[in-house]
Amino acid sequence: MKFFQTLLLPVLISLPLSAQYLTENGEAKILVPHAPFVTGKISRLLLLHYPEAGSGMITAKVGTELGKVGLFEAIEAGADDPLAKGIKGLGDLPKSELQALAAKYKVSHVAWLWLDRFHYVGMPSVEVIRGIRFYKFSGSASGELRCSVADLGTGEVKSPAALNLVKKLYLESEQMAPVAPDEPHARDMLNEIGVKQAVQLFIPVHEVRKLALFTDGSLGELKGKLKSGDLDGALAQIKILQGTSGNESPKFKGRVAYDLGLLLMMKNQAPEALKALEEARHSGKDKTEIDAAMEACKQILEYAERVKKQG
Repeated sequence: MKFFQTLLLPVLISLPLSAQYLTENGEAKILVPHAPFVTGKISRLLLLHYPEAGSGMITAKVGTELGKVGLFEAIEAGADDPLAKGIKGLGDLPKSELQALAAKYKVSHVAWLWLDRFHYVGMPSVEVIRGIRFYKFSGSASGELRCSVADLGTGEVKSPAALNLVKKLYLESEQMAPVAPDEPHARDMLNEIGVKQAVQLFIPVHEVRKLALFTDGSLGELKGKLKSGDLDGALAQIKILQGTSGNESPKFKGRVAYDLGLLLMMKNQAPEALKALEEARHSGKDKTEIDAAMEACKQILEYAERVKKQG
């Protein structure tokens, strides 16, 4: 069974194009950028790991994925290298050994990874519905990915907060008990999540968020305009609708403000979008959807501010 899929994430060369489109379900696709944890320019990255099988698998896959990006070279130390073998943390590594590693592999940065607190639990069950036995299995695999990075130019060792990894499992069968993954397979699936998060520590990437647009009643015409690619027309329409709203309920006005916020995000106008979403939040509209949109909008703004400071 192949658990590792293609993990390569789109690289943001400059500020994000949030230009998005509708899914078949009428959702807006918003591209949310993530700045890397490592801000110093990497020319060559040496990857080390805690002496534990899961950590080694993640490290090897991270090296492969970073190699596909091509922004810099990522390499692993030789398995029999006495300097690199059995390292339990960059912070505990004597400076002389760290410098020796850097010189030997000609690297600008050294990264160390550790899959910690791995836990796997599964619960089989049987439910009879109208005489049919449904065999079910639910479970989860969890852990923390710890990382530290040494910048050999400055001598600084930085460690981000542990990355929480969770993989929920659910299987169902009418014929027989579903074949549940054993612990090694569950670890493989958790590793896949860990690799994605680890790669994001070193390169700028964007994540696709799907946010629901309202397409009922007076707002239903927006879907047609967006499907035809007329984003400007949809934006003009909803601004008119917002300006002429009079006796409509606060919830309806909130829906209009929410959709306006999403359309402004699609037009790369995040500051204006956040104002519209804040207005929607004061209405009676479902806060769950608004919170998800506001989180995405704030991440876009934070990324833009960070790029501005670095520039």
